[in-house]
Amino acid sequence: MGLYKLFIFIFIFDIAFALNIEVDYGVENNKRFSIITLKHDKRFPCKENKDINNKNIMIECIIDSTPISSNPVSKTEFFEISSKINGNKFHLFIKPLKDQRLFATFLDLKSNIPIPLERPKTSKIWQIIGYDSEIPFLSNKTYRGINFPISIDSTLPSIKELNIDASPLTYNVGPDLALFLNIRSTYDNKKYQEVIKLADEILNEYPNSLFKRDILLYKIKSMHNINYIPDDVLQLARGWLRAYPADIGVPEILFIMADNYSKMKIYNEARYYFDRIINEYQSSKYAQYALVGIAKNLSKNGDRKRPESLYAQAYEEAKDLDTASYVIYNWGNFELESNDFDNAKILFSRIINSNPKYFLNDLDSSYKDFHKWADLKLYDIAAKAGDGILNYLSNDEFKEKLMMDISLWYELDSKMQDAHRINSEFLNLFKDSDNVALIKQRDDNLLFHLNEGDLEKQIEQYDYIIATYPNTPQSSMAYEKKANALFAMGLYKDVLALKANLNSNNENIKKSYIKIIEDSKNCKEIVDYYLQQNEILLTNNSKQVFRCLFESSLFNKALDLSNLMLQGSLNTQDKLIWLYNVSQSFFALQDYNNAAHSSRDAFSIAKELGEYQDSGIILFLSLAKLNRKNEAIALFDELSKLFPNSKEMLNVYYYMLNWSIESNDNIAIQRYAIDLINLQDSLKIYEYSPFVELAYSDVLFSDYRYTQMLDVLKNIESIELSNNESQKVHYLRGVAYSELGESANSKIELDKCLAIDSNSSFGRLCSDALDLLN
Repeated sequence: MGLYKLFIFIFIFDIAFALNIEVDYGVENNKRFSIITLKHDKRFPCKENKDINNKNIMIECIIDSTPISSNPVSKTEFFEISSKINGNKFHLFIKPLKDQRLFATFLDLKSNIPIPLERPKTSKIWQIIGYDSEIPFLSNKTYRGINFPISIDSTLPSIKELNIDASPLTYNVGPDLALFLNIRSTYDNKKYQEVIKLADEILNEYPNSLFKRDILLYKIKSMHNINYIPDDVLQLARGWLRAYPADIGVPEILFIMADNYSKMKIYNEARYYFDRIINEYQSSKYAQYALVGIAKNLSKNGDRKRPESLYAQAYEEAKDLDTASYVIYNWGNFELESNDFDNAKILFSRIINSNPKYFLNDLDSSYKDFHKWADLKLYDIAAKAGDGILNYLSNDEFKEKLMMDISLWYELDSKMQDAHRINSEFLNLFKDSDNVALIKQRDDNLLFHLNEGDLEKQIEQYDYIIATYPNTPQSSMAYEKKANALFAMGLYKDVLALKANLNSNNENIKKSYIKIIEDSKNCKEIVDYYLQQNEILLTNNSKQVFRCLFESSLFNKALDLSNLMLQGSLNTQDKLIWLYNVSQSFFALQDYNNAAHSSRDAFSIAKELGEYQDSGIILFLSLAKLNRKNEAIALFDELSKLFPNSKEMLNVYYYMLNWSIESNDNIAIQRYAIDLINLQDSLKIYEYSPFVELAYSDVLFSDYRYTQMLDVLKNIESIELSNNESQKVHYLRGVAYSELGESANSKIELDKCLAIDSNSSFGRLCSDALDLLN
C-alpha cells in the first residue's frame, strides 16, 4: 500500500565513515509512524533482539570502522538511538519507544517496489519501522512475500548535512525544528541581528536542542558578520570549539577567531589561528582565507612585500570560484592601498568578468566599495561591477539608486553608449520614480545638448564631437575647449591626459603640471609630474619640490631649480634658503669646490641673520674632501658650539679624530674620540663604531690606563666586529687583565684571540703574551 500525501520531514546525516541515516515521519489513515533508513557503502549486519514475549526490545547494527567524534544519545517519538565504539567497531543501537520492525533491502527506497521476504544477515541498506500498535500500511498477517511499497517523494522538505557532533542525526519532530529552520532562513536572508536574538531565545527554551551546535554556529557567524564586540565573539567561539573540536565547521570558527583577534590588533594570536587553519585544514577554503588574513595583518604593520606573494599563493590554491573571488577582492584592496590602481583594476575585473554575483554576498559593503573606486576615479570598474549585478536585484529603491550611480560612472569614464543604455533601462523600469526627470534630462544632455555654463555637460558634448568627427578641425577645437573646461574644474590630471591631442604650446598643460605639483603632498607624484615637463617649473611649493628632487637623488634637477630660485630671491631670507640648497646639491654631486664656495656664503649670511643653519658643516666637509685641512680645523670650535647635538657633526668629529691619529696627537685623539662616542650615544647612531672605541683604547693602552680602557671596550660588545677587530679587542683585554693581576681573565681573552687566527699579526701578539703569562 502506498503512502498518500504524507507530511514527512527527512533528516539526513553522513557520518565521516560513510554511514548515512535518514529519519522519516508520516501519517497514514490518521496513524503516525516513523522510518529509519541506514545506508553504508559496504554491507553491514543488523539484528533484532527480542524478549521472552517475542517483542522487539533492541536492534543492533555493527559498522566495521569508527567515526571521528562522539555520538550522543538521541530520541525521537518512536526511537531512542545510541552508540558505542568497541574493538574499533561502531555499534548502533535502536531501542523502540513504542514498537518497531527491521527490514533489509537492496532496492531504491523511493520507488514503489516490494521488499522481498528474504532476511539476509548483512545488507548495505536497512530499514526500521516505528509504530504504535500496528504498522498503518501493513497488517501483522504472515505472507510469503511482503508488499512494502513505501513511497518517499524526493521533493519533500529535507534538512541535509546539519553537521552536529559528527554523529547520526535523529530527532523527534518538535517546535524547535521550526525555530531552527527559521534561524537558517533568517541567516540566509542576512538578517544577522535577528539570528542572534532567535538563537538566544531557542537555546533559552530548548537548552538541549539537537540543533544546538548549528544554532550556536549561526549565532557566531552572525556576530562576526555585523562586527560584534570581538571579545564576545571570541568567548562564544572558544566554547563552541571546545564542544565540537572535530566538527566540519572548525576551520570557519578558527578563521572567525583569527579575524577577531586581528580586529583587536592582537596579531600574534591571529597568526596562531591562521596557521592552524593552513596546517590542519589544507583542503578547506579557509586555508586560503587564512592566507588572506595573514597578508592583511602584514599590510597593516607596514609590510608591502610579503602580502603580494601570500595573495598570489591563496589565489593559486583556491578550489572554487567564490574563494578565488574572495582572495582577488582583498588583493585588489591591498593594491589600492599601495596606490597600484592599474593592478587593482586588473584584479577587480576578474571578478566582474567571471563571478559578478560575488558582490551580492555583502551588498552594502560592495556598494561602498563601488563608490570608493569611483572616488579614486576608477569609474570603469565601479560602473562594470554595479552593472554586473543589476539583473540579480529586485526593482527596488536600492537598484534605482545604483543605476543612477552606474550611469554617472559610465559618463565619467567616457562610456557614453553604456551610460545611455543604463539611462534607458532606468526609464523603462522606474517610470514612476521621482528621478525620471533628472535621468531624462541627463540622457538628453548627454547625447544632444551643449549646456552653457555647465562644464560637465560641455565636456560630454565635446566627447561626443570628438567621437563623431575624429581627426577634423571640429575635434581639434573640441579637445582645446575640453582642456579649458577640465582646467576650470580643477581636473588637472585629466588635462594632461589630453596632452597628445593638444598643441604643444597649450597653456593649460604647463599650468596643470604646476597645479598638480602645488596640490600634491606626495613626493613620488611631485617628482613624476615635475619630470614630465621638460623645463624648470617655478611653483608656490618650490621648497618642497627641491626636497623631493633631492631625496630622489635627482641632484642636477635640484641644483637647476635652486639656482633659478636663487636668482629670483627678493629678500635675504630667501637667498639664504636657496644658497643652502645650492650648496647641498653641489656637495651631493661631489662638486666640493662649488659646495665650499656656496656654503661659505650661506654660512656668512646665516650668522648675520642669527639663523641656526648647518651650512657651516657642509663648508667643513667640503674643505675636508678637498684636503684643505687647516681651513676646516679653523671652523671646528665654532661648529661644535653651534651644532653640539647635530647628526652631521658625527662626520666632523670623525675627520678631526682621523687627523689627530695621523699626527699621533694622543691628547687630541682622546678629546675627539670622547666627543664622538658621546654624540653617538646621545643620537643612538653608531656609525663610527668600533673605529672610535679602538682608537681611544689605543691611547688608554699606551698610557697604562687599563681599567678605563676595559670600560671603553665594553661599549662595543654588542657590535659585530671583523676578525682583526675582534683579535685586537681580545689582545688589549688580555694584556690589560695581565697588568691588573687577573691572570685567569687574561688567559681567557688571549685564548679567544688565538682561536680566531693564530697566524695573524694580532694572533702572534696574543701568542707572545700568552707565553709570558705562562
